Amino acid sequence: MIEFRLLETREEFEQAAKLADVVFKREGTTSMATAFPQVFSTSLKQSYGAFEDGRLVSFIGLVPSVLHIHNAELQVYSIGAVCTHPDYRKRGLANTLLQKIFDHIQKAEGSLLFVSGALPLYLKQGCTPYSKVNKYKLVSSSLSKSSEYTVREMNEYDWFRIRKIGNERHVRYEQSIFDLAMLKEASGYPSIFRQKNKVLVAEFNNEMKAFIVFTVPVEDTANVESHLMEWGGDPSAIRTLLAETFKYNIEVLNANIPSYDELINELKSTQFEQSPFPYFTVKIIDIDRLLQQLEPYFEGKVEIEKIDDSTYQITNQKEIYEVSIDELQEWLLHGTTVTNPDLERVFPIPFPSPQGLNYV
Repeated sequence: MIEFRLLETREEFEQAAKLADVVFKREGTTSMATAFPQVFSTSLKQSYGAFEDGRLVSFIGLVPSVLHIHNAELQVYSIGAVCTHPDYRKRGLANTLLQKIFDHIQKAEGSLLFVSGALPLYLKQGCTPYSKVNKYKLVSSSLSKSSEYTVREMNEYDWFRIRKIGNERHVRYEQSIFDLAMLKEASGYPSIFRQKNKVLVAEFNNEMKAFIVFTVPVEDTANVESHLMEWGGDPSAIRTLLAETFKYNIEVLNANIPSYDELINELKSTQFEQSPFPYFTVKIIDIDRLLQQLEPYFEGKVEIEKIDDSTYQITNQKEIYEVSIDELQEWLLHGTTVTNPDLERVFPIPFPSPQGLNYV
């Protein structure tokens, strides 16, 4: 008989890491437990598994986070390392675990679930692509830099400064100094490509103005496609840092930048494609709780009132819109087709990039 429950012991998390490595780990890459310590955390103990006679046969890693959206704080979760032993596939184990996770998030008063995938497993459960992102393939010739900034790699004295600049972003994951250090070292997303994180900082008059986190190969390799992971600070200083990345044998720097980010103004002459976040989906667990957590963000912009179980009223100055739950979700996650510049500044909700240090 299959038992579905939270993982409890260190031994069970070790089983989960071994199962995830069997399914995901490629030759030359690090263990999933090393790359994603928050997923296999025996301190958090948020992840779920399916057990048969004490043996873990299916697993979903669950990680809680706090998102800062301007003045609002959202309580959200992410899942990752979703895997089932080959002998136990096509039995609906992952579906059952997902139901356990939805219930867990409700009890924890979470509002959203972020998923690093768009498989039918997730789409059938109500997950959907979201937000608008500009996808750039940057090359050395497409970036100019300013000589007023001094650029260097980060050192052991920089953590307070990096955290301070990071916290000045209007849209961000909540990150302590320990979080930053742990996730930078773990290199979760870069590990997929046999790469690791590197941090550059830009200074003006000995004051840090910006930082970026980008990926470099674990071994010396030429003509590498790198990934921009995280950034913060003055946009012109960030542009200068982007230009400096090509000193690390990088041929292309992939940068997926949310459409609300001021950095896109520094890349006006650079070609891009716009789409939802690629390969990522989200599920609204409780739309009323989400609206409640977003109230500080909406203040002074719009008012959203629940009319009945299926209808909401959105008020913007003197204009009133009546929408269904599905339409409201569309506004929140994808934006509105209503021609109104004020609404376009509110919707879709500006979420941070899921491909940053907090990638799960």
